[in-house]
Amino acid sequence: MWNDPIKSTPSIIQTDFGPFGQSLPGDGEAYCGPTSMVMGLYWLSANGFTQVAPVVYNGEDDPVAINLERVVAGLMRTSSESGSFVDGMTSGMADYLSACGIGPDLYNLTSTSNPDLAWLADQLAPNVSESPQTIVLANFAVGWYSVSQTTKGYMENNGGHVLAPLTMNLTGGTITINNAFPASFENVPNLPSSNPQTVQIAQMPNGWTLENLPLPSEDYSQVVTDALTGWGVYAVLWQGQAWAISPSALPSTSGYEPSTWTINQPKVINTNGGTLTVVAPISGLGGLHKYGEGTLLLTNTNQLIGHNTVGAGTLASTRTSGTPFGSFRVTVTNGGILELRSDGATVDVQIASGSLATFVIGSTGGALQLSGSGNYRVVIGGNDDGTLTNIVRNSGGTLVIVPGGGMAQLGLTQQVFVAGTGANLPIVMNGIVAPYILGEDDDAASSGKFLTYSPSEGFASAATVSSTDVSINDVSADAVYEVVDSQAVESGGVPQVAALEVNGGAITGGDASILVGSQASGDAAGLIMNGGSIATAILSFGAAEGLIYTNATGGSSQIAAAIEGSAGLTIFGPGTLTLSADSSGMLSGLIRVNGGTLIAGGTGGSATGAGEVLVSYAATLEVAGTVTGAVVVGESGTLFMNGGTVSGPVTIAATGTDSPAPGGILQGSGTISGTTSISGNIESGPQAGLITFTGETTMTGDASFYWRLQKLVDDADPGAGPGIYWNALQFNSPDTNLGTKNAPLWLFLDFRALDGDPDGGNAFWKKPHTWTLFTYAADAGYFWPAGENFSYQSGSFNTVFDNWVVSLQWKPAASPQSLPERWRANARARSR
Repeated sequence: MWNDPIKSTPSIIQTDFGPFGQSLPGDGEAYCGPTSMVMGLYWLSANGFTQVAPVVYNGEDDPVAINLERVVAGLMRTSSESGSFVDGMTSGMADYLSACGIGPDLYNLTSTSNPDLAWLADQLAPNVSESPQTIVLANFAVGWYSVSQTTKGYMENNGGHVLAPLTMNLTGGTITINNAFPASFENVPNLPSSNPQTVQIAQMPNGWTLENLPLPSEDYSQVVTDALTGWGVYAVLWQGQAWAISPSALPSTSGYEPSTWTINQPKVINTNGGTLTVVAPISGLGGLHKYGEGTLLLTNTNQLIGHNTVGAGTLASTRTSGTPFGSFRVTVTNGGILELRSDGATVDVQIASGSLATFVIGSTGGALQLSGSGNYRVVIGGNDDGTLTNIVRNSGGTLVIVPGGGMAQLGLTQQVFVAGTGANLPIVMNGIVAPYILGEDDDAASSGKFLTYSPSEGFASAATVSSTDVSINDVSADAVYEVVDSQAVESGGVPQVAALEVNGGAITGGDASILVGSQASGDAAGLIMNGGSIATAILSFGAAEGLIYTNATGGSSQIAAAIEGSAGLTIFGPGTLTLSADSSGMLSGLIRVNGGTLIAGGTGGSATGAGEVLVSYAATLEVAGTVTGAVVVGESGTLFMNGGTVSGPVTIAATGTDSPAPGGILQGSGTISGTTSISGNIESGPQAGLITFTGETTMTGDASFYWRLQKLVDDADPGAGPGIYWNALQFNSPDTNLGTKNAPLWLFLDFRALDGDPDGGNAFWKKPHTWTLFTYAADAGYFWPAGENFSYQSGSFNTVFDNWVVSLQWKPAASPQSLPERWRANARARSR
């Protein structure tokens, strides 16, 4: 017999992970689905299924509990805005159970779109049976319904809610549950002590049409409580799922081995900022496509023969032999990290070792990391014909190799080889491989190093010529030159180096130039800025692509020279690089920001030249001066306006369509004078600010504005106003279109800078308030908003568009608002 579900299932509240729920996306407001499933997983673990959750639940501030919640939500494709849907919950739990070694052969899934008392009783029966054949992980969901005020005989739907069922009383017609949001059923606080709840299940009244449901109302069941009745709310049961798991999945079973996770199609995994540990062996025709922040950690064998992609975060393995990431192609992009881990044992593995398999450096770059100080021998690639390359670079791609023992051990105890001979291997010129492949040291700043390659040692640190031995005025053009002190280029001098590494040093020369690389078209010229500065008149890459790595030293690395080049720049590394000179007449081509922060400083011209700037995943372009070219902000990239101006067109990407990547981000204070198209997020940034748009501006698709109040003030307070204590927008163009009727501009309210939201009890929220959000030019366009978190127990927000000014208004409630009152307020905010 299993443990008592009521006593052994922890009560977890979806909005209590961290202060004000801030450990979860959207403060957990839409996380009822994953929270209900996590409660069930803890119950399974309490019954011996320890591979799915810790045995003991240590509260919502426990990092382990937060991690589990985030991982389950990521797998279920839970949105912080719209919550969970049945397809995502089904596939997400299948993936989670498979990762834990509980394959489809060890459970039976039963689901229904119309659960009732009998169905729930049948599913939960094994959990209280004296001789159970299975143990059941279950959930059911209700849709919130209320009588329409405009259409007779019609009930409107206001969303739904997922619950964790514990036990049934079929005779009494009741079910005992753990409710991730207890106040949704009863007039109780949202605290763990408000669970469990025992509620009545009854038939819905007949004669009603239910929005979004196909059957007559009397064919459905409902949850009945005094509070729901008093609120005029019907909680209609509209979904149920139950996984009946075999006891043979218990790790304590004699001869237990985790089931193989068979993957025959591309498998997208979003770890959602957590770590998913896969204990199952993996095999099949498919591959893993890792997205989202966090780590997918493989701990068993991997016989996948499909393409693997690390599209963000980390794909890691603890295997010390064989093919830890399968045998076919591996791509790292969006800063994704492919990581090998060892507890000290020697690692001898192959990556992308199958026939014709390659290691692909995606256009936005990534890393290969060897963690720990143990011995490594890694072989990359499946081509050994002497002709086909094993490391393939997509345009603009960058790869950083990170040895856990530091750069001193790369090529010695920690070796990374490339398979084959001849053209299968990296090309070495002037003692280094192409500078889009660099090493990263284990110092606190993650300093960069140029690499060489040999068949006997693999990749290793390249030899450099130090500025302490050779002056910059005497250095040869084939030298990899390392500047560790102050070097002054003589007047009119034009020294040239094969590659340049600045390690805290400074290069000056007011009328001098310095040339890096061959200057030839099709080549790549490498510059590493491990702190320090370059202040010559010109820094030239010629017709070659300039690749600049910046480490994370305190402050930023500085280039005060005008940059000359026709093939653009690729910026990468974890640090901050400031460009302060006017390069508008000398620098052209695409400027890629693959990582870290690029600051465009200086007001005398464009520090980024005349070309387009592409801001990639998790990278930032900070505009403190002027940028004249177009700016394209990719998924999860950031354009931070720090008082500067972008005069070219600006595009902010929408949320990923093929991945769960968030949209691009625009934040700060400054001016955008080019045509602007925003489908991503507009946020406050570190401080409140006002962004002014002087060109045509359109916000469409998933565009969202996150309003952050920094201090409890409003329009009426002296010294307050748009851009001072809250972020705001000003539109000076005669053509400004924010949202459409079918694709509104979403408005979200962010109170993280304050001591709680309006329900926190501060007297400020007992009075009405108004804040100016957007100011238009007269007769300038239209505004279609949809407010998301606009309603609270203490009152509601709404927007007013009057005289070409959009204001946010707060109206306190005379008494605490009931749940349906809050739903109706939010519904009004969404449909304005």
